[in-house]
Amino acid sequence: MAKINRAEDLPDWFNLANYSACDKFGAAQWLEQLQRRSNLLEGHPDHMLRDNDDSDNFWFDFWLAIWRDKVTEVAEEVRRAPIFSPSKGEIIEWMADASNRPIKPVCPLDFVLQSDRDLDAERCGKAAIGISKRWEATNASSVTCHAFLKQARAPLSLNYYAGAPEIPIIQVDLGVSDAALKAAFASWLKEARSNQETGTANRGKSLYDRWARYGLLPYLDLKIWAMETESHVPDRVMSAAISKYDSGEANLRKTVVPIAHSLMEDLKELAALASAEIASSAPEKPEAF
Repeated sequence: MAKINRAEDLPDWFNLANYSACDKFGAAQWLEQLQRRSNLLEGHPDHMLRDNDDSDNFWFDFWLAIWRDKVTEVAEEVRRAPIFSPSKGEIIEWMADASNRPIKPVCPLDFVLQSDRDLDAERCGKAAIGISKRWEATNASSVTCHAFLKQARAPLSLNYYAGAPEIPIIQVDLGVSDAALKAAFASWLKEARSNQETGTANRGKSLYDRWARYGLLPYLDLKIWAMETESHVPDRVMSAAISKYDSGEANLRKTVVPIAHSLMEDLKELAALASAEIASSAPEKPEAF
């Protein structure tokens, strides 16, 4: 394993100036660039074999060799143009669609899909037996009185049974004032967060406006390159290389490293921020008469 002892010894493709435009990124631009890096990491054994602690076993080496062979060409494209937009801005248009927003309407198709998911989850043991019966209560004429009374008052939610939290379905009474609605939603949200078991209750505003200063994209690109080439970049060298505000290896481990790890695990929250940001900046449609 090659060790990089100085920032000057990093590969020729690495140039911090190529990332200078990151400080003008909004959430959608960050989402696109982080998704490019996340795609590179797909198939790496650290992601596929999370429960395996032995990095020297046959299967780790087997999947690592496959990943390196698969990722080389695509990774080189990213390094040549680290903030290039493959979508040419189309991701902004896609994220503006109402279906991608964190607050959106529920339609009959959502219920149809959820009913199928409930049945599959019961068969696979991912959901309690009988959860699919809640949809029978939507048609009182086809269910017994006992079953109707048991299910009709149960709160509805959407659940993809893939580790993500349930998505509650709530009603909004537009007959009351905005102030009353905001107060009611704040109260409901506080209670919902307190009952949530996924650890997301204390998430604050995204720090994506600081990611350029931290050197998040340069860090990821160097980290992926090191994984691909079996090189070792010490934290002190990494800190000096990825940002002109070199704040030291201890700060790197407290900021960039956990942020990068969290984002490569899940970009869902950033996608929600991007959708909300795009929706709030879109011009209002003229009133139709």
